[in-house]
Amino acid sequence: MTSHSTQILTNKVKLDNKLEPHISIEDKISRIFKNSKIYALSFNYDDAAGSKKTVLEDTNCTNGFAAAVFHAYNYHKHLRLSPDDIWLTVAQGVSHHINKYSEKFRDRFVKHKGKKEINIFVGDILSGTTLEGDWKEAVNRLVMKTDEYVENIELKELLECDFSTTTSSSLT
Repeated sequence: MTSHSTQILTNKVKLDNKLEPHISIEDKISRIFKNSKIYALSFNYDDAAGSKKTVLEDTNCTNGFAAAVFHAYNYHKHLRLSPDDIWLTVAQGVSHHINKYSEKFRDRFVKHKGKKEINIFVGDILSGTTLEGDWKEAVNRLVMKTDEYVENIELKELLECDFSTTTSSSLT
């Protein structure tokens, strides 16, 4: 039996193999962030040449992980997850909590008071009014610069995603 096999566990549910409407990831993100300019998107889950990156057009929520779980459960669909997917969801929850109670946790991460502006130079790798170029390197520079301000390295390492399935994009 391959990992893509289908197992029928009950006859109580009539499976519908209808493909739900999909749209491009760019269009979906533009809908979610209507009033924001999207400069770059990163895809690392399917490197097949010419593969079309699409997602479900209508979902129960804007959180991609929760939407995928709800859809798979409600429509009896397969759901393929990686440890990175779970870890990202946990990290987003931790991030939300830390942002909500930032002053309570400030001394565990940084020594400065309030927000600190972090600047990086990307003029050598991004160009034009649409800022085309090496966004992967731009994000890497931002991560490296941010790391300079993180005081508790053990805490930083604890929150990092580091699985055999982890890519440089999912690491950030």
